[in-house]
Amino acid sequence: MTPTRTALVTTIISLLYAVIRYNIAGDIPWGQFPIFIVNKATACSGVILLGLAGINNSVENRHRLGLFASACLGLHCLLSLMLLSPSNFGGKFFQATDNTFTAIGGFALLCGALGMLGQAVLWRRSMNTAPNSSPSLINGLGRILLLLAAAHVSLIGFRTWTQWSQWPRYLPPITLIIFIIAIGLAVANHRKKRSTRSQGH
Repeated sequence: MTPTRTALVTTIISLLYAVIRYNIAGDIPWGQFPIFIVNKATACSGVILLGLAGINNSVENRHRLGLFASACLGLHCLLSLMLLSPSNFGGKFFQATDNTFTAIGGFALLCGALGMLGQAVLWRRSMNTAPNSSPSLINGLGRILLLLAAAHVSLIGFRTWTQWSQWPRYLPPITLIIFIIAIGLAVANHRKKRSTRSQGH
């Protein structure tokens, strides 16, 4: 499957799950679709595409998938900034007394900010006309970004991960799905890198 088709299918599946879980099975109004639902879908598809880029054997496909991942995660960042308010994240990110950030909210946002900084580095490499001519500033940066994504979503949603009875139609929250996918793809990326290094010796 080409990178474009992979990105399209991944985004559509992520969007469909978000709609089914939050709009249809859940109680999120349809008016929240353009920002709230699309935000969740772009986060999920961005993490998946980032992980798939790392395990792709083709340099060209790897960079194209990386560009799609950067686009999805960049949009997720912009939409999150639009949503970031005590009315939307009062119990997660903001203190009830003075609307300052909680420790968990602060660390979640820090992981997200560090992830976007790392994405900027990967974007620079992807835009390079000679991808192999510019070494990464940090070895294993893609895996680090996947782990940051896992930390980011775990800090946001860990309170709901074990409350199965409260899941709409027993559908897991998208934060849990992203966490599992991010960890799984980080492990797959690590094994691929180790296998590549061992074959080179």
